[in-house]
Amino acid sequence: MEKETLYALFKARQSDRKFDPDRSVDPVIVQRIIEGAIQAPSAVNQQPYSVIAVTEKEEVERISKAALKGVAINQFMTSAPAHLFIIGERSSILGSIGNLVRNINYVPFDIGIFMGYICLAAEAEELGSCILGSINGNEVAHQLGVPSSKRVLFDILLGYSVDKKREKKRRPTEKVLHFEKW
Repeated sequence: MEKETLYALFKARQSDRKFDPDRSVDPVIVQRIIEGAIQAPSAVNQQPYSVIAVTEKEEVERISKAALKGVAINQFMTSAPAHLFIIGERSSILGSIGNLVRNINYVPFDIGIFMGYICLAAEAEELGSCILGSINGNEVAHQLGVPSSKRVLFDILLGYSVDKKREKKRRPTEKVLHFEKW
């Protein structure tokens, strides 16, 4: 891959909130996205996540209602033709060592990296995506049969975006990057 292609992908990816209602997302594409995303690194390779993909129209409608139960925002989620529910796993015993040694729970970081890979893979597949954290995870877990030892943490919406590409407003690199010292 040419490095310019990768950087163009970074620039192109945005959080999309409007999806073409007439285009579903092929489960084969969803599988390819997840197969790519599981290449993401994680602390001591614990991979503390699972995904439940919901792509059938009737199920999307049902689970969107569950995810919105008692939630005042993110009503646009009902327009997404596919949902990837990110399930958090407990840290492994080996993974817990980082928590003991450095007082850092690496699981949230690992899940964040994984979700970033998902969104970039979706962009490469010409799909829009949006990560939602304000969902009723307990209701979704109940509806999808998620074991009580696990938590539904996020919903990544997928679909063919009808949002226009927006210019990104980011801090200048010199405000973010420091060499040798602060």
